Amino acid sequence: MDEKNDKEKVVTGEAGPVVAQKKEGDQKRRPRVLMAPGMNRCIACYSCMQACARMVYRSYSMHKSAIKILTRGGYTSKFVANICRACIDPPCARACCVQALVPRAGGGIRYHRDRCIGCRKCADACVVQVIDYDEDEKKAIICIQCGNCASFCPHECLTMEVSPHAEENAPGGAFPIKELEGPSSKRKNPNDLVHDGN
Repeated sequence: MDEKNDKEKVVTGEAGPVVAQKKEGDQKRRPRVLMAPGMNRCIACYSCMQACARMVYRSYSMHKSAIKILTRGGYTSKFVANICRACIDPPCARACCVQALVPRAGGGIRYHRDRCIGCRKCADACVVQVIDYDEDEKKAIICIQCGNCASFCPHECLTMEVSPHAEENAPGGAFPIKELEGPSSKRKNPNDLVHDGN
């Protein structure tokens, strides 16, 4: 694979997830992860789920989305986003015996869908149980931190924020904490996130 094609795709294989093209200079940018600080504004339009299914997994079925919008219970309660927490040492990647899931700088994983054998070990290992399984293709459905869902959210409930782990993984030095962007700048661990807007 040549360098030009490598900039256009994050994963290998033609059937792999599609990710927005990388911009020049992305290798110098700090890693970003998906967060849901504005879930109190969510109206369950499912635009995020549809964007993930369409743009990443090339399907019109919301069942093939790595993000799930759910109610906290009852018809009048608020909604929650069931999303990947972008673990810095992802147990799903450790459980993958064929290296289809590889840890990503700043947290989360890179998914090589063509390597996936459908063993479901990653889903069993996920501490927050957000990895689904595509029964048709016999492959995992997993968040790759691409941000397509956040870009299609009309109420800005979802955001791509600088990884709380960016300072740990920065080549050539750490980024000061004050540079972390967004309302969740005081968060240190993505596993401690509150995804219901409170």
